[in-house]
Amino acid sequence: MPPRRNVLIFHAGALGDFVLTWPLALALARLYPQSRVYYVTSSGKGKLAERTLRIDSTDLDTAGWHNLFAAGPLPPAALKLVTEAHTIISFLTDGVDAWSARARQIAGAEAALIPLIPPTRAVLPQPGFEREHAADFIVRQLAPWPALAEATRQILRSINERGIATRPPPTGGTIIHPGSGGRDKCWPLDRYVTLATRLIAAGRRVTFTIGEVELDRWSPQDLSALETITSVKHCTTLLDLFSVLQSAEQFIGNDSGPAHLAGILAVPTLALFGPTDPANWKPLGPNVRILRATPLDNLSAEEVLSTSLTE
Repeated sequence: MPPRRNVLIFHAGALGDFVLTWPLALALARLYPQSRVYYVTSSGKGKLAERTLRIDSTDLDTAGWHNLFAAGPLPPAALKLVTEAHTIISFLTDGVDAWSARARQIAGAEAALIPLIPPTRAVLPQPGFEREHAADFIVRQLAPWPALAEATRQILRSINERGIATRPPPTGGTIIHPGSGGRDKCWPLDRYVTLATRLIAAGRRVTFTIGEVELDRWSPQDLSALETITSVKHCTTLLDLFSVLQSAEQFIGNDSGPAHLAGILAVPTLALFGPTDPANWKPLGPNVRILRATPLDNLSAEEVLSTSLTE
């Protein structure tokens, strides 16, 4: 029987939801220093976790993991990871479905299967969630595993005090990410243009960063409006985004994955919230400030500018 040295974390959500699970991943690495902690997730998120957290990953989309749902044979590499796992964390299932039964069958009775509800699925059905942060909601679900819950709580406290890693000297100026996965979470683009113009006039170096969502959603005229103000970095991968944010002096953006990544990297972050509640979704990290208006377009460029210029 091979030794059980693997910890697997299955996750299929968006970037912001993924970042909120990082305290748990770091807690597992602390509790099991002789084990290998793997994120089983999309390739881009996995590579980001490898770079930022120094843990392993395997691609949920291409490594045959779908057979845990379909009850087909797992490819040898995936099968080896599961049979040598002593702990499996899943944000995919509720613990009593076919996926969980299949995972238990392959991993065997010696492995602990810990199903966790993703915070994005908990806003309405879970009592108490309206009063707690998403990261605390994850910790609360770990109550049956007290050592893991306490380790995650300690890591979460450390992240909110210091971030996850030492950053290089911040030389990248102000990074503005004007997009988000949800349209109603986006501050109007013309306000961002006004904000960038005013920041540049105040002597700040400003760069816009956009990803695939913005390229698909915005017109050439929208992109041109940004490019006439300052440089625009197209981040085609999460590692590209990480590189841009790591040296930023400041980040300004909507409630979005990039805001969560900036916050946890200890970048001074100003996150603009509209329909979502920052009590639940404020980015983790030591230097995060929030402005909120409902609807979000009630927030003026002057208010964001004033806050961004206040140290």
